[in-house]
Amino acid sequence: MQSKYNVLIIGGGPPGGAMAGKAVAEAGLTCCIIEKRPAIGAPVRCAEGVGQEISELVDLDPPKWISSKINGAQLVAPPDGQVLELNPPEMAGE
Repeated sequence: MQSKYNVLIIGGGPPGGAMAGKAVAEAGLTCCIIEKRPAIGAPVRCAEGVGQEISELVDLDPPKWISSKINGAQLVAPPDGQVLELNPPEMAGE
């Protein structure tokens, strides 16, 4: 392991830290990703945005694991920056 890097990335989980590390490496720079878990991306944590209907499906009333309500989202896809808007009426509480 090196002792000097161009970039230090805290947190290696997908997509943030891992993709940042990839972009840094592709730019020809050196980077070190610091991760608190022994394996990057394990356990997989990709369900930050879960629809309210899930809580109704498993009969959780009220679900204690919901930290805030999401009214919409934008997914921006590289490399061309194509944007997908997620704003269904159900998200706005209509």
